[in-house]
Amino acid sequence: MSNPPASAICNAATTTVRHSADALALAGCKTYTGTIAIATDSAATVDLDGVQELHGSLIVANNTGLNTLSASSLQSISDTLMFSNLSIFNNMTFPSLRSINTLILSRVPSPNIVNLYPTGAPSVINLQVTNTYLEGLSSFSLQTSQLQTLVIVNNSYLETAQLAIGNITQQARIANNGGNLTVSFPNLVNAYDLDIANCTYLELPELVSVSNNLKLSWNSFLSLELPNLTFTGGGLNITNNNVLADIAFGHLVSVNGDLNILENPKLANLSGFPGLSSVGAKLDLTGAFTNVSLPALRNVRGDMTVQSSESLNCTALQDEKFAVHGKYVCLENSTPTSSAVNATTTQGASGSTSSARDMGIGVGLGLGLGIFLLAAVVASIMFFRRRRDRRRKPAGYGDSEKPIVTNPTAELPGKLAVAELAPWHGTSEMGRSTSKSAPGREQRHELHGDEPRSELLGPIPGNLESSVSSDLNGRTGSLPTR
Repeated sequence: MSNPPASAICNAATTTVRHSADALALAGCKTYTGTIAIATDSAATVDLDGVQELHGSLIVANNTGLNTLSASSLQSISDTLMFSNLSIFNNMTFPSLRSINTLILSRVPSPNIVNLYPTGAPSVINLQVTNTYLEGLSSFSLQTSQLQTLVIVNNSYLETAQLAIGNITQQARIANNGGNLTVSFPNLVNAYDLDIANCTYLELPELVSVSNNLKLSWNSFLSLELPNLTFTGGGLNITNNNVLADIAFGHLVSVNGDLNILENPKLANLSGFPGLSSVGAKLDLTGAFTNVSLPALRNVRGDMTVQSSESLNCTALQDEKFAVHGKYVCLENSTPTSSAVNATTTQGASGSTSSARDMGIGVGLGLGLGIFLLAAVVASIMFFRRRRDRRRKPAGYGDSEKPIVTNPTAELPGKLAVAELAPWHGTSEMGRSTSKSAPGREQRHELHGDEPRSELLGPIPGNLESSVSSDLNGRTGSLPTR
C-alpha cells in the first residue's frame, strides 16, 4: 500500500502524534494546516522536526508519560500552543519560535520547563499561565509590543513576572500567586483593564492610561507609584493592601468611574493625587487617614465620602465639597460600622452643610412637631363630634319638653281683630300650661286629646263662637308635636 501524498499529510483537521514514526511523517511538511495533537499515551520524548509554520494549533494535554517535547524548526503557530495537565512534563524546547497567537500553560508541574530561546523571544498575543509550578516567567521574556489578554493566576511558586509588553488591549489579571511575587512591566504604556493582586512589588513606570478599570488589591507592597498615569476610563480601586503606606500618582488628572481607596490600614497621609481634578462617579476614601489632600479636585459626579478611624480635620476639605454633585460626607474618629463622633455632610454641590451633632436636634424637633400635629388632629375630631352631637340633641334635652306650636290665626269677619296664639306664651305640659299675657291676669290653654279649648279674655259674641272653634280645630289639628 502506497503512502498518502504529502498534500494530504500536511493538510488535515487533526493529526495525532503517538510515536516517532508519526512525527517523521510530518517532517516533510514545512507548512502544516490543522491541529497537531500529542496523544495522551505518547512516548516520553517527542521531536517534531521539519515543520516550520503551523496554521492551526499544537495541543499537548492530559498526558501522564510525556517528559520532553521539542520542535527545533518551528517558527510560528497561528492559533494556540497549549500545555495542560502534564504530570511529569519538564522540558519544552522551541528555539526558533517567533510568533504564537495564544500560549496556555496550565497544570504543568516542573519549575523549569520553558526554553524558548537562544535565538530570540517570541511574540505572543494571548498569554495564560494558571496552576503551574513555575518559579519565574523571565525565562521567556516576551518581546511583544502588544497583548490582547494576560492571565497569571494560581501559581503558588511563582516569584517573578517580568514582561516586556507595551500595550494590553483587553484584560490583564495577576492574582493568587506566590507570596513573594514581584511584577514588572517596564515598557507598558497603555492597558485596557488591569487587575493586580497578591504581589510584593509592582513596577509600572511608563503606564500612561488605563481604558477601563485599574484594580490593585490584597497586595503587600509598601509603596505604590505610578508616576506617568494620567487617565482611567473606568474606576480606580486601591483596596485591602495591608502594609501600603505611601501612594504617588503625580500626574493623574481624571478617573472616569469610581475612585475607591479603602481598607489600607497603614496609609495615613493621602496626598499623592496633587493633579486629580475629576471623578466621573463616586469617590470613597475610607481608612486610617490623618491627612487627606485633593487640591485640584473640581468635579465629582457622584457622592463623596471621606471616613477615617483617626482624627482628621474635615474643615480642611471644605473646598472639595463644592465640587460634589451628589452627597458629601466627612467622618473622623469613625469606623464603617459605627456612628461618627464628628461628621460633615452636604447635599449637592450647592447644598447646605450640617454636623452629626445637629442631626440629633433635627430629629428631636421633627418628633415634637409630629406629636403636636397628631394632638391637634385628635382635638379637632373631638370638637366636631361634640358639635355634631349638640346639634342632634332634642329640644329641651334634660328639661321639661317644650312643643313647637305654630300660630293658628282666627280670621274674623268684618273689622273684628284677629285672635292669635302667640308663640311660647304658654307651655303645654301633659294637658296643662300657663302663661302671663298681662299683669294680674292669667290665661290658660289646655289641650285634651283631639279637642282644643280656647279661653280668651272678655266675652265672645255668640255668632263668632262656632267660627272660631271650627277654625282653631282645623289649625291645631296639624300642629307638630315633639
